[in-house]
Amino acid sequence: MLGPVPPSTTILSARPQGTVSVWRASAPYVGVKDAWTLGVLRRGRVRHWSAGRSRALTEGAVVFARPGDVHRLTPLGAGVEVEVLQLGEPGVLASLPRRVPYLEAHQPEAAPFRWPGSDPEDLVAAWAALPADAHAANEAVERARRLLFVSHAERLSLEAVARAVGCGKFELARAFRSHAGIAPHAYRTRLRVQRAKALLRRGIPAAETAQRVGFYDQSHLHRHFRRLVGLTPRAYARQFGDS
Repeated sequence: MLGPVPPSTTILSARPQGTVSVWRASAPYVGVKDAWTLGVLRRGRVRHWSAGRSRALTEGAVVFARPGDVHRLTPLGAGVEVEVLQLGEPGVLASLPRRVPYLEAHQPEAAPFRWPGSDPEDLVAAWAALPADAHAANEAVERARRLLFVSHAERLSLEAVARAVGCGKFELARAFRSHAGIAPHAYRTRLRVQRAKALLRRGIPAAETAQRVGFYDQSHLHRHFRRLVGLTPRAYARQFGDS
């Protein structure tokens, strides 16, 4: 059973270029990334799953993710800590190496990585120096993922998404689950909850948030938000609001 509450997070550095933080995990966790992200496993061992691949990672391993990527972490013991860079400023995004198109994981013996500190620009440079380890993605799944990512608030049916990417709906559903680890509708729900969290932190009322991100109404948002986040929208806004 995947834990609904994300790992605890400590912010080390927050700048326009990006945010560097440390998060600690004690239970299995699945999430959808909303920004380019680099993570280094500082302590412990984890089972990492993304893009149809599962790997046991040890201290020093490096993980990459694009916006919209689904990733799953299962701690293999206690004391797991991951130092994370989440990029923010578009100028920094433009400097990312184009040869890293998919989420990848590098073991330290395959690609030694020296964490240079908490400066986002230094981290991007260290990232670019790593060897590429991209693998071929299912083209239909990638197109469907991108479509759902940019149109999460729309009520596109699976048939409509499948037509847009040029395959049958059952073929797409099977391939999407195999590659992304969750069904297309579950992926869209997670995207909506992710976007809802950002709106709630800004003080947008739950009813308006529900409409903006594509839920039918506030109760629809409440049900999925509590299931995935472990808090009600109101409790989340009160605890994590910007004001």
